[in-house]
Parts: sequence; structure tokens; C-alpha cells
Amino acid sequence: MQRKLHEMLRLALAVRDADGDDLVDELVLDDIPNYGRSVRAILLRAEMLRLLPEPHDPERLQRSRTTRTTRRVWAPRPMTPRSCKQCGSWFAAKMKATCEPCSSFARTRGNSTASTGACDRCRRVGLPLANGHCRGCRWHLAIHGPGDITRCGTQLWLGSPVPAPTSLRHSGVPLPPSLRPVSEHLMAPGQGRLFELRRDWSSVVELERQDLPTPTDSAQLLLADLDSVMKREMWSNFVATKTRRTLAVLVSWLGADAPLLESDIRALVDNRPLQFSGRRVTQFLEIRGLLIPDPEFRRDAQQKRLEAELAALPATIAQELSVWIRVVRGEGKWEHTGRTYRSIARYWHVLDPIVEGWLANGVESLREITQDDVKRAIATRKGTPARSIHIVLRNVFRALRQEGVIFRDPTRGLVFAGINKPPPSVPSDRLAGVLSHARNDFQRFVMVLVCVHALSGTDMRHLLLADLDLSRERLIVRRPGKRHIIYLDELTYRCASAWLR
Repeated sequence: MQRKLHEMLRLALAVRDADGDDLVDELVLDDIPNYGRSVRAILLRAEMLRLLPEPHDPERLQRSRTTRTTRRVWAPRPMTPRSCKQCGSWFAAKMKATCEPCSSFARTRGNSTASTGACDRCRRVGLPLANGHCRGCRWHLAIHGPGDITRCGTQLWLGSPVPAPTSLRHSGVPLPPSLRPVSEHLMAPGQGRLFELRRDWSSVVELERQDLPTPTDSAQLLLADLDSVMKREMWSNFVATKTRRTLAVLVSWLGADAPLLESDIRALVDNRPLQFSGRRVTQFLEIRGLLIPDPEFRRDAQQKRLEAELAALPATIAQELSVWIRVVRGEGKWEHTGRTYRSIARYWHVLDPIVEGWLANGVESLREITQDDVKRAIATRKGTPARSIHIVLRNVFRALRQEGVIFRDPTRGLVFAGINKPPPSVPSDRLAGVLSHARNDFQRFVMVLVCVHALSGTDMRHLLLADLDLSRERLIVRRPGKRHIIYLDELTYRCASAWLR
């Protein structure tokens, strides 16, 4: 919506600029395809909207009509009071003939317990039925008891009642919402726990909203707070419904006076992942200080992976590498900004094969590693991978030396030779022999770029025709994050010109 609203605002401002005006005429908003009212409110707040003239100014109104055509705006239909054709309750609506609870009840006619016909009590025909009774009679019996089953009249409702509880569909007389008891499992503030036990929500998730215990006053205030947050942040209906259902089940059973366990929220969501949503509920409760975090669920995924990798190593080396991880995390003797587990995992990707090689050679502790072992580990790679090994090993042994785990740093004084530069250009005599094998101007041009300017295959595949500028005698090579400019010599210029011709 934000992106589309920006487009509509740009469209209105473009029309204003085209008209040479300082303000946007209100008639322009009639031509905007979407979000016209929102654009009008934004422009009005920014004092950039020229409102339509009042009816008492016929000359200006006629001038506006001749400059731009307006659409006819229909007044919204008002909400009028009416009586529901099914349950007889009074409610306000624009066009509907039945209240929302009766409409929801009628949509369940395809179920085995609901049908359409004549009610056994009030004898009205063409009504959705459940166990032979219409919705109005079922609510009347729920309030006044089964003794009124022989009477024909029903209670007059001033405002449609809420949908009937699930227990009313299976038994004769359930308890109304006002008489449902409060949960027996409310958590008291400061209440301790004898032992840790994961709560089983399997029987609760099967209940409908009407079968839940009556929320306490604090729980109702918390639900109202959630409703205001969802309205203010404009959550989608699907997300808002799942989030409110999750919080309603939690506070109905456990209350809202004491902080809730994060493990309870996750246990509830695990039963019905498509019906409940725990992430937003967790954030909502944590902001209000009503959540007890679960450290097990909050552990970093990379941390779990590193701990599993260390558990597979011998105890001595695993302990030494654990010290290194603690130092990198900023928890060593000298405090500094710690790195994330994601960054440590990248180091571990380089370190792991080296440690495996040392273990295969019978190394039992990092104290046994010498400078020759470090040099041999670096020599297994070339270029950037070799430099990465040097950096990682230097980081590990410096951390262990700092913590007193080892007595001598084998990487001290070891200087990396640096990455080898690209090979030199091909000599002119050899280049002439290579170009003689070219079959056409295109192959000759490619050979010159490779042999003279040392372009790689990746660079060649990303070249564009627009990158070749013969008037300035240069070629632009596009590389990730930068551009490399090649100034054409005489041979490259002739080959490029011949290929273009």
C-alpha cells in the first residue's frame, strides 16, 4: 500500500506540475485510480490541495467544470436499525437482512449437525437448524432452561447475541458466556515451579472460542491493548486473527497477572501451527514485561552448530577452541566488541579442515602446533584461501596466548607473502603467433583482451557493447562493486574497430 500510495502522490504532483500550478486541484483526485481518499488526506495535511469551490460561487465552479471532468460521487448508504429475519434481534446495518452471528450459523448448514427446515419449537420454516432448533430458540433455551421448550415465544434481543458455544451443539443446555467459570489454572504473581514440565495443550486447541474459560479483568485489558496495537499498525486480517486467538487462549487459561512462559506459547503453537501464531504474541508480551524467555529457544542457530562441531572433537582440543570462541565473543580477559556467531562460523569453515588434518597426524592439543605446522597448513592453498588460513590461525593462537592456554604463539613473526599478481602480458613475438590462429575478427579481439589486458572469462562474459568507446579509446570492465577502465593500445583499438565494422 505504501508503494502504491507513493505512485498515486507522484501522479497527482505530476499533473500539478504539468498545469503550472503550486497546488493540486481537488478535481485531479477524481482521475487517480487508487487510494484517492488517502491521497486527498495527505495533500490536505501538507497544505498542498486546492479544495473545490463552494456552491455559492457559480462562476468559479463553472470554470472548474470546463477545465476538467469530474465523476459523480455517491453518498454512502447510512446504517439503519433493522430486525434479523432469523433470530429477530435488532441490529444496525446498511443492506444485510440477517445479523452476523446468524449468517455465520447459516454457513454451517453443510455440516452433519445443521440443516434447513422448520424449527421444532417456534415452528418457523426455512431457517438453519441444528438438532432440530433454530439459532434463536437454542439461545432462548440456553438462558431460560429446557422448561421453555414447549413455549413458542423467544427472547427479544436488542443487539445480535454472540454465536452459540460449541457445547450447545452437542448437549441440550450449555452455560451462557456470562456464566462460564474462570480458569482453575491461573498463574499467580511470584508463584514458583517445583519442576520443569512442558504443558500439553492438545485438549485446549480443540475447543472453540465460546468454550474457553471467562477471561479475567486483566486478561480483557490485555486483549483490548492487543486490539489497539493491531488497529494502529494496520495488521492484515489473517495475521491479526491468528495472533488474537493465540493470546486469548493463553490468558483465558493462565491469566494475565503473572508473566507467561515462552515455552507455553511455543507448545501451544506446535499443536496447531496454522491456527496459532506465537512470534507476534511473544514480542507483544515481552515489550510489556509479561514474558519469561526460554534460553533454549533463544540460542543462535550458528551457536548450536558450533557446539555440535566441538562435541565431536577430542576433549582437549574442544576445550581450547571453546576458549577461543569465548574470546572472540568478547568474554575474555580484555574486553572488546564481540563478534557474532555467524562471523565465528565463517572462521570455523576455514579452521575445521586444518584441525581435522592435525588430528589425523596424531595431534592431541594445540600446544603441540609449531610454526612449521602453520606454514604447511598455509601452503595447502594459494592466493586468497591461503591468506584466509593465515588470518584465522593467527586469530586462534593469539586468543589462546592471551588466555594463558598456550605458552608460545606459533604464528608470531610469520608474514604472509601476499597474493600472487596476474601473470605478465604475452610478448609481442608470441602474441603475433597466437593471433595468426584466429579465424575471424571476433576471435582476434578476444585473444588480444586475454593476452594483452589479462581479462578473465567472467570479465569477458559481462562486457557490454556500450562499454566499448572507440572515440575515447577505452573499454569499461564491470566487476562486483567497482568498474575497471582499460585504455586501448594501438593493437587492441585496431582489433576492436575491425570487429565492429
